[in-house]
Amino acid sequence: MSLLVIGCGKMGGALVSRWASNTEISITIADPFLDAAPAGTATVRGPADLKGKIFDNCVIAVKPQLIADVVPSYLPFISESACVFSIAAGFSIDSLTKIVGKRPIIRMMPNLPAEIGKGVTGYFGNPEASPGDDELAKLLTESIGLSLQVLQEEDLDKVTAVAGSGTGYAFEIIRCWIQAAESIGLSADTSREVVLATIGGAVDLASVKSNSIEHLRNSVTSPNGTTAAGLAELRKDESMEKLIKATVDAALSRAIELR
Repeated sequence: MSLLVIGCGKMGGALVSRWASNTEISITIADPFLDAAPAGTATVRGPADLKGKIFDNCVIAVKPQLIADVVPSYLPFISESACVFSIAAGFSIDSLTKIVGKRPIIRMMPNLPAEIGKGVTGYFGNPEASPGDDELAKLLTESIGLSLQVLQEEDLDKVTAVAGSGTGYAFEIIRCWIQAAESIGLSADTSREVVLATIGGAVDLASVKSNSIEHLRNSVTSPNGTTAAGLAELRKDESMEKLIKATVDAALSRAIELR
């Protein structure tokens, strides 16, 4: 199977690297600004370099505002039955159809940890997408982490608000946690190491335990102990719950605006 990937920025490059090393798909990247192609892929600078080639499927990985200008010139090089996959956030299937025509289209919304095979990707296809197209979407998304086929396109905005943007929330919480560790006298290196190991351990434990997250929290909270004292501040007036809820709501609202 041959796959044309249009554009190869940070996210596109992360995905292509995983696909090239974890699947048998023949991948060609079209990007005039790419300095070095990920191992196992071919690279072209533009449509002129594709003369005589026809690809089974393609992935749109350019920024949403560039799709209308960039993608049409590549359409002659994909088969009539090709499924068009898109990782462009906020660019709806209706908008894509106006550019690529009525054909199978599947939107995939990955997040940055896909770079190391720990991503979370929601995907949704239009009625023209066949079971085979869905299987390919599953293959592509499972090769970069957790794969989630949603039931309606609007749910992709929810996945974006929780997971796509969620790594940013996590990094900000980590940054503040490290800063707090430094403020009580730990070195910068030690603070980073301890905080990342603590979070990583908590995530790993939660992943292998069937207990609720609340139960796990309570299991490390002795009455009148240090954890209880810290949690009392963290949970004061439900400020943490309200802040996280407002964060996700704001991201969802913006995702809806970008449709």
